[in-house]
Amino acid sequence: MELILLAILSQEPVEETSPVLLLAQATSQDTAGRSTSGQWTYGQVTPPGMKRVYGYRVQVFATIYKDKAEKIRSEVQEKVAFPVYIEEIPPFYKIRIGDFQKREDAEQFLTTVQKSLGYADAFVAETVVFIKEEGGTGGEQ
Repeated sequence: MELILLAILSQEPVEETSPVLLLAQATSQDTAGRSTSGQWTYGQVTPPGMKRVYGYRVQVFATIYKDKAEKIRSEVQEKVAFPVYIEEIPPFYKIRIGDFQKREDAEQFLTTVQKSLGYADAFVAETVVFIKEEGGTGGEQ
C-alpha cells in the first residue's frame, strides 16, 4: 500500500526490488501550481534519469528517532556536495552520504568525512546507490 501511495504522490513508477527502503518526502502542486511538501513516506524512489545499482555510501550516523535523523541529514547536507540519504533499516534510520560505485572512492571520501566533518566513527557501507542512466561514475551527482 505504501509503495502504491508513493508512486501516486511522486508520479513515478516505484520498484520493489531493493532491500533498502529510503525515507522520501513526497511533493505535489497546490491549485495555484506551486510545489508543496508532503508527509515523509517510506519506499524506494529512483530519481528521474537514474538507475539503482549496488555500491557504497559513507554512513555517519544511526538513530532510532526519525526527527533526529532528519536533523542530522540536514546538517550534513549543508557541509557536503554529495547527496545525503536517510535509509530506514528497522529499527534504525541511517544517515549515509554519496552514490559510489567503487569502494575505493567511498573510502577516499570517508577520510574526508572523518577528518573534516568530525564523524570519527563513520564507515563505508555497501548498499543500493543511484547512478545516471547513461552510466555515471562513483560519487557523481
